[in-house]
Amino acid sequence: PFIYHHVNQKKINEFRIDIILFVFSVFVAVGWSTYNSLYHFNFFDLYSLSVSLTEYTIIDSNYFAIFISLSIIILLDYLFKSKTSILTTSLLIVIMLSFIVYLVLLAARVALFTTFLLITIRVLYVFYDRRRFIYMISAAIIFTLAFLSSIMLSPYLKQRIVTFYTHGFEADFRYYEFKAAINAIQANPIFGYGIKGPDEVLMDEYKKMGFVEGIKYGFNAHNQSLQSTLHFGVWGFFVLILIYFFLIKSTYKTRNFLFLSFSILFIFFSLTEAVLERNKGTLFLSFFIGFFLPQKTEDL
Repeated sequence: PFIYHHVNQKKINEFRIDIILFVFSVFVAVGWSTYNSLYHFNFFDLYSLSVSLTEYTIIDSNYFAIFISLSIIILLDYLFKSKTSILTTSLLIVIMLSFIVYLVLLAARVALFTTFLLITIRVLYVFYDRRRFIYMISAAIIFTLAFLSSIMLSPYLKQRIVTFYTHGFEADFRYYEFKAAINAIQANPIFGYGIKGPDEVLMDEYKKMGFVEGIKYGFNAHNQSLQSTLHFGVWGFFVLILIYFFLIKSTYKTRNFLFLSFSILFIFFSLTEAVLERNKGTLFLSFFIGFFLPQKTEDL
């Protein structure tokens, strides 16, 4: 990324070609994943379709969801900043809506909530900048209703949210993962367990708790703060906080909405995933930091 962000990239309507290719690649991946899901799908039932989508995405569904979320925000920003024909605008809106529908069916709660939040912020800011306050109120109401409707229209997503609120956090696997990670951290909070140590420690904690799924699938902490602390103790947690601070500070300096959106997505995603444990997460962070750091508002 340190070399990449100095490369002079070609632009289309002031958008660098690589960011457009990223969105296109996500669109192709959504199409291929949908084909895979429908190929293994036997009955027309939205609940079963959602389950099938989570199982047959070409990459892990949680990471895929965050890529889709960022693609939606990129398309929205492109529509606001670029002058395009009616045909192009219509096509981009259709692609953006297809991404949103896919997120709803995928039942990716964090990605879906963050996407609606960022879309609302972006639209409200545009109307505020133009002093269209009635439009601001209308947009806030519309996006809130759209978010609630998306929950009601997806049986799988609705079940996951209803289960969470009726049975509490204990109904989610992450409750046991977080509890195991916290217990392990309390035993060695200063220096942690190194690179491979957390896997063994978490397995021991899962066995004590009787967390069968965690043992079977070898779950990590599913939270970047906990995972970093498991690896390197309080020093790992401190470095992660510095990364968050760096992202927020850089976003403030560049005044770039896409950079802000990326930073919010990454931080929110880190709450429910150990993002930097997988190459998808480290590439996601390094690629877009390398992309956004040299950018100015007018460059995008």
